[in-house]
Amino acid sequence: LSGGQKQRTALARGLNRGGDVIIADEPVSAVDERQAADLLDHVAARFPTALVALHDVDLARRFATRLIGIREGRVVLDGAPGSVSEGELRALYRG
Repeated sequence: LSGGQKQRTALARGLNRGGDVIIADEPVSAVDERQAADLLDHVAARFPTALVALHDVDLARRFATRLIGIREGRVVLDGAPGSVSEGELRALYRG
């Protein structure tokens, strides 16, 4: 299976299994942009709480209710997607 196929399979298993919380590390990084957004919509509809690591900032802003940026093991950014500025995000990724 390709990376995207493995990710979709793992995500499908999680969606099928269900529960109150899902924890995922880059669950849609190897799928195309439209599929990634659709898959995250399914996650949001299925799980009351989702802790998801995403490096795609636009996708994270669309999906998340809270953005947390971590650098060298420390929280350096924490806020609602609308309250986090582009400058703060650039600073996070410049490291």
